[in-house]
Amino acid sequence: MPRCATGYAAKSTQRALALLEPYILQLSAWREEWKEIAVGRLAVTRIHELFDIVLHWPESRDALDDLRVAVTTPQRRLQLTDTFSAALQKRLLHPGRSTLDILQVYISMIRTFHALDHSKVLLERVVHSLQLYLCQRDDAIRIVVTGLLSGPDEAAAAAGGGSGMGRLQELAALLNDPAQQRRQTADDEELDWNDMDWVPDPVDAGVNYKRPKSEDVIGTLINALGSQDIFIKEFQSIIAERLLSKQTEFSQEVKVLNLLKKKFGENALQNCDVMLKDIQDSTRVDTVITRQMQMAEWGQTMLLSYHTKILSRLFWPTLDREHFLLPQPVIEMQSRYDTRYESLKSSRKLTWLNNLGTATVHLDLEDRSIDQECKTYEAAVIYAFQDDGSSTSPVQRTVSQLEDTLQMDDDTIRLALVFWASQRVLREVAPDTYVVLERLEEDTAPAPRDSSPALDDDDVAPSHDTVSPSKTGRGAMDAQEKERRLVYWQFIFGMLTNSAPTMPLGQMAMMMKMLIPDGFPWSNEELQEFLAEKMAEGELELSEDVIGTLINALGSQDIFIKEFQSIIAERLLSMQTEFPQEVKVLNLLKKKFGENALQNCDVMLKDIQDSTRVDTVITRQMQMADLKSSRKLTWLNNLGTATVHLDLEDRSIDKACKTYEAAVIYAFQDDGSSTSPAQRTVNQLEDTLQMDDDAIRLALVFWASQRVLREVAPDTYVVLERLEEDTAPAPRDSSPALDDDVAPLHDTMSPSKTGRGAMDAQEKERRLVYWQFIFGMLTNSAPTMPLGQMAMMMKMLIPDGFPWSNEELQEFLAEKMAEGELELVGGKYRLPKK
Repeated sequence: MPRCATGYAAKSTQRALALLEPYILQLSAWREEWKEIAVGRLAVTRIHELFDIVLHWPESRDALDDLRVAVTTPQRRLQLTDTFSAALQKRLLHPGRSTLDILQVYISMIRTFHALDHSKVLLERVVHSLQLYLCQRDDAIRIVVTGLLSGPDEAAAAAGGGSGMGRLQELAALLNDPAQQRRQTADDEELDWNDMDWVPDPVDAGVNYKRPKSEDVIGTLINALGSQDIFIKEFQSIIAERLLSKQTEFSQEVKVLNLLKKKFGENALQNCDVMLKDIQDSTRVDTVITRQMQMAEWGQTMLLSYHTKILSRLFWPTLDREHFLLPQPVIEMQSRYDTRYESLKSSRKLTWLNNLGTATVHLDLEDRSIDQECKTYEAAVIYAFQDDGSSTSPVQRTVSQLEDTLQMDDDTIRLALVFWASQRVLREVAPDTYVVLERLEEDTAPAPRDSSPALDDDDVAPSHDTVSPSKTGRGAMDAQEKERRLVYWQFIFGMLTNSAPTMPLGQMAMMMKMLIPDGFPWSNEELQEFLAEKMAEGELELSEDVIGTLINALGSQDIFIKEFQSIIAERLLSMQTEFPQEVKVLNLLKKKFGENALQNCDVMLKDIQDSTRVDTVITRQMQMADLKSSRKLTWLNNLGTATVHLDLEDRSIDKACKTYEAAVIYAFQDDGSSTSPAQRTVNQLEDTLQMDDDAIRLALVFWASQRVLREVAPDTYVVLERLEEDTAPAPRDSSPALDDDVAPLHDTMSPSKTGRGAMDAQEKERRLVYWQFIFGMLTNSAPTMPLGQMAMMMKMLIPDGFPWSNEELQEFLAEKMAEGELELVGGKYRLPKK
């Protein structure tokens, strides 16, 4: 081809390309715009599907990959968090979803958002509402801790699609996953300069942002559950339950404990270390004592196989103590065990917690034999049905008979009876009457349930595993709670007396958590209710600014007013006749909350004033129909008081007392048929007065303290007509109600160790309170402390002042050192390292 033709063709091509170039660029721009539109539409679709992606993770990983590619701008990231937060509120955070469901979704959120955004910036934006909602669920911490403590086998079953049984077994799987441990270790390391997958921090990250390298599901979940103290307290409670069970290996517990130590520190979980050590030590001690008992009874048949767990009282959570009588063989075995233990540990003494123990019962019936594991109170109840051979018919017992025989709470007895009925060992033949089911063919008709007062509606066949007798009766809890509240009040009184004359709620709670040895378990709301009670009693005065701190900071006006009304009602129904302090506090609260909020209290005060006038008129006229023809009275005798006049042989007594106390002493009235002083037993008084056993015993103790009655035999009282007759103390040795019989054990010091002879109860209580202060200072304030500083702190903190000299305090500390509770190093006292 000629050169001119070639040049012309090239020029023509260049000209054509020059003409087409704008159109090609336009098409390319249009392509990018359409691509951006498509990506935007995909982003919107996936953003609205994100909650479902979380629910179906990891099967929804492909959809999440679409979202990660599509959401790249700050605007779309903001749209994602806003949309997901709204879906979270609508579909998850409501009463219809269980706590377990919420926690499982939270775990999926952690994993999903980590795959979507390794920086966790998006997760932190959407998780606050969920964390706040979880803090309102009382069972959240327990579910998490129980999940962490699940065994590896349970975790593997859950991972393979097995039933979770209401637990977060995936947490145990994560805890036992070596890859997770390596990732958590990597989070603690500095920046890896050889990491080829490194990307810069997102533009919407905060100023103090630190990039995590792993999803850290467990750590994130623990952080979301609120206060460290609450989590540790719940963890200690669950650990205590597992240590007191029949479990023998605690490798999972140790692993979780070590994980929490890294998070919260060694000191925060010191109690758990001591609890684990107690179980290990008690196993060795129990082996030694059991071997000694076997050698002592060589050639004889031991009554029964008996094993214990010995606990250090100060380091364990508060354990319920309920009184009931054990079978005689068990009592004898406990006595032998006590003797062996005191010879082995001369400075220690055991207190039995029988209600926490377990037993294996062997039952020989006519057509079968049964070996059944049960609680100790269930074993005691079935032992009461033992056949003594005097009758050929099956043994029959009523609830009342069992109460008298075992001295056990009514609700606890009914729980045990329901358990044995469910095992087809007992059968209910009449309301509150059970008989041994010797032959299974006798169990043909269902037991009558209609009139049983303990089995109405919600109480039919409670689950043996989930219902605890301690939850049904509060008798054993009341004394313990009163003692704890008294100690707390002493701390508060000491702070307001010696530290600051006024103190807001937050500062007071912080000081209590710092000073109390075993920690301060109350929430701010519980402390607030306690302070409201003291305020109504006139023990505290709250200025308006303090009330504002108490109420406004917590937003709990209704709780405060409800508690105030309850305490005001108690004081108005007492023997008090003047109420200036109550009126003063009421007027103060009206200024804070308004007249309408406290209208009920005004009406209550007016009722007392009106009833005084009405009572005066009725006393004169004694004609109720003339005064209030349209009204009818309902009498609340147990809330009344009485003034009793007693004419005895050598004196007359006028005594103000409660109505039930007056009823009991009236039952001792002499009818003139006998010359000897009137004598009554507790059982006779129960039949005569139809009064609760505990109320009768309280009244008898009251009149004995007034030297009106005297106990001449267990549960038998006589009128003390002449004071000179009160020469010998009442026999207490064989009183079945006062046996110290309570199974795992508390390890306490014998009072005889003090070297001061017989110490009265008041002195023991005071020394216990002083030790609590010292233990709290060495635990929470300073690990070591010289004598002078300790004495100064005690004088500042003890409410009624600290009366001991430095020499007396030094003697007390020397006793604690001899007991192994303290160490002296370099002139400073410290707690021993355990």
